Amino acid sequence: MAEKISPMFDPFFTPAQPGECIFCLTPVTIPSRLTRCCQQPCHLICATNWKKHHPPLPYPCCERDPPLGECLFCLVPAIKEHTFTRCCQQPCHERYAFSWTERHPPCPCLYCRQVPPISTLQVIYPQKWEEDPHFVEQVKELWKDNLLWYCVCREGKDSFEGFWRELQDPNEPTSTRVCFLGHTKSQVIPHMKTYLSSQ
Repeated sequence: MAEKISPMFDPFFTPAQPGECIFCLTPVTIPSRLTRCCQQPCHLICATNWKKHHPPLPYPCCERDPPLGECLFCLVPAIKEHTFTRCCQQPCHERYAFSWTERHPPCPCLYCRQVPPISTLQVIYPQKWEEDPHFVEQVKELWKDNLLWYCVCREGKDSFEGFWRELQDPNEPTSTRVCFLGHTKSQVIPHMKTYLSSQ
């Protein structure tokens, strides 16, 4: 179930906070953000770049590690929602992912710089497919201990459900990409075999 967020909170119109961004030391202007750990003003892009280039170091303003579930777009934890960007697998609130593309066109994804439209994947818990012992056995035999998710994929007003898996990117040996494996369990196993045979 999606995490409920107060309608009074809009991260794109938060009043400006006095002071400088803790990352780039330039003045913070509207729209501003506050770090979740110690409520210090920052630019959203600066916080994102820090997490991208300095993992897993804490923010420079305090000694606490930044929450792993911080939404990429509003810096508020998105742990309960189990939603992440399809392009770079960063946690996010679905509504803010779409607000970002609508309010800042054609701004790319903050983390990986992929151009819009931004797609999100919301993992549906509990994973109903895990209740089918035969299917679980087939998945484990092929994928070993690798994860398989049943998600709702949303892009703008369009959405669909299906199975997804994070796979090694053949073009980038050091990175992964999330791949669609089918709408139903009967489609997943053949697609898994096709992928594995191409390795």
